[in-house]
Amino acid sequence: MATKQFTRLLQPSLRASMPAYRTAAPGLCLRYSSVSSSGGSRSSRICAAPTTCPSARGFRTMSSPLRAKAAPKYDRYKKKENHSGKSLELSMENLTFLLPQTFVTPPFWRYPKSPIKFLQMVWHVNYTRIFNYASLLLFKVASMPNYKTRPRFKVRRQVILPAAKAMHLEMNEALARGDKETLRRVCTYEYYQKLAGIIDSRPRGYRAEWELVKYRSALTYPRIAEHKIGLMPTASGTQKAYCQAIVSIASVQRVVRHIPKGKTTEPVVTEKPMLEHLVLSSQIDHTNTYEQTPWKIWGTLQESTLESYLESKETAEWMAKNLSQ
Repeated sequence: MATKQFTRLLQPSLRASMPAYRTAAPGLCLRYSSVSSSGGSRSSRICAAPTTCPSARGFRTMSSPLRAKAAPKYDRYKKKENHSGKSLELSMENLTFLLPQTFVTPPFWRYPKSPIKFLQMVWHVNYTRIFNYASLLLFKVASMPNYKTRPRFKVRRQVILPAAKAMHLEMNEALARGDKETLRRVCTYEYYQKLAGIIDSRPRGYRAEWELVKYRSALTYPRIAEHKIGLMPTASGTQKAYCQAIVSIASVQRVVRHIPKGKTTEPVVTEKPMLEHLVLSSQIDHTNTYEQTPWKIWGTLQESTLESYLESKETAEWMAKNLSQ
């Protein structure tokens, strides 16, 4: 009974999370995370309809002239990975998607100044928090074999912040020194490919050193901006349960880049304050043990605004309405 209630509660999210392999509106895209070669993060897109969205270059068919030109470079990277016996072939089964209607809540002092929009923001923030809390609670109840036993699913919210800070350090240090094995361990499959591509594109002789100088705004950050759970359908017709957390980290970071110039290298030092919203994802065995896999970094997101949240909500509602037909 509890399992049916949980599934019914998350049914809009289930239907809204199926664009990866079902027909969607032309140009409709999902959020995806990538990092620039300078070490900063930006948000890019994965296309839900590869033949209609110009930004989905990595998912074009081989008949496309753009794909034909990019193929030798991709094959060169894949050959390096295959040399170690670890392939980077991408499939729908190992992709990790962002859960629908993800809301990176800003601090209240960055809410809209307009009284009406301020109240709207307060309403959506509190509604999202209550819905996420109810989803976690229902999932916990659904993990009980019967009403006399304890739930098998453990929320473990207290381990999210320490895990996020540790993985944030590991990821940036590994990216600076070109350590792909560490990146493979702490990042999701597709995000690792993005970071490995950055490492492979560096010129020969390039070296970098990354340092976390200090955390900023200790009273406010780091903080958990969102913690939610959802079911995602797969290409095989089954469902996967994912737990997702967004941790906001404010820090001062220093990067020293040793850029080769002829026979010498010239160090370039950059130090700046950063505010990053780290997305962590974990899979749950919701059919048997309800054990949770270790957290992995999905990427980073920008802080949500009222307009961006309403836009994502409208998109999710449109998809839930049309894909269910």
